[in-house]
Parts: sequence; C-alpha cells; structure tokens
Amino acid sequence: MKRLLTLAALSLLITACSPRNTSTMTLAERLQNPLFAERYSKMLVGRLTELEIDKDPLLEDPKMQELVTSTKTKWMEVDREARRIQREGMKGEFVGIKEYALGEVLLLEHMLYFASDFETDPGPGLSIFLSDAIDPREVDGFPRTEEINLGPLQSPYGQQRYTIPETVDTTVFRTVILWDTELQRLYGFAQISK
Repeated sequence: MKRLLTLAALSLLITACSPRNTSTMTLAERLQNPLFAERYSKMLVGRLTELEIDKDPLLEDPKMQELVTSTKTKWMEVDREARRIQREGMKGEFVGIKEYALGEVLLLEHMLYFASDFETDPGPGLSIFLSDAIDPREVDGFPRTEEINLGPLQSPYGQQRYTIPETVDTTVFRTVILWDTELQRLYGFAQISK
C-alpha cells in the first residue's frame, strides 16, 4: 500500500512538473511565445485587411467595420510587442545535419521558444541541448559537461517552449542542438545571436 501511494505521488509530481502538451494549450498560452504571437498577429491583421480590400459586404455594417478596425489596431500592437521582445533575446534558424530540421528558435532569458514552423524527423531519443560551441560538429565527445540538456523534444512539429533553470547563465550559449541521445546522432542545430 505504501509503495502504491509513493508511486501515485511520484506520478502526480511528474505530471505537475512536466511541460504542458502543446496540443492542449490555449491561444492565450500560445501567445506567450513571441514567435507564435508575431505570426498569429500578422496572419490575423492580414486576413482582416483582405476583408477591406475585397470590400466584403460584412463591412457595410458600422459595428462590423468598427470591430475589424479595432481588432486590427490591437493585433498590430501585439505584433510590434512580439518583435520588440524577440530583439531582447537571441534567435536562430535550425539547419539539418544528419536529419531534416528547420524552423526558428528564440532564447529569451530562461525560456527557449520554438516557432510554429519548427519541424524535424522523429527520433527515439531526440533531446534539446544548449551549447557554447558555435558548431557542434566540431565538438569532440558531444554532449560535454558544458552542454545543458533541456530534456526530450516535446514534439517534432510546431511551436513549443522549454524552461531553463534560473541557476544557468544563458548568455554563454551560442547554439541550440537537436541530439538523439539513444542513437548518439546530431539531427541539426541553430546558431543563436542578437
């Protein structure tokens, strides 16, 4: 009985501390990712602008016209703020090495964000590492003790975020690495900079 209670408590703790599955994230949670916020706001403003360009009959109603105008104004500000926040961090684009990998990444203080365009091939032990190395192909014995393992990749597709422990000095990192810990294989990496 005691063992069962211990396992139940451990399971609850692991669930509570695990990153939330991105497929169940609300829009408000997704908008905390500045890369997602920029893309979403640009797409929404673009769609509303198309209504105006097409002279959509919907806009003949003054209330609808006001809604479109105020919504565009709000989301243009969200876009500006998302881009401002991104300038505070370090950004890069994934490049596939041994496997397919692409998409934008942002290191902002103690959070690592992947853009919604992120994609890579699945792997049995695909994990995210931060490194001070410019090019991980030139590192002997990767992963070294200098690299920080942020854990398993949440998904091979789409936006996601990873928390970096507060005790870690994130200013030293130059690369985000996709490494399969089981295959000992470099999938790809993104060099990050201001």
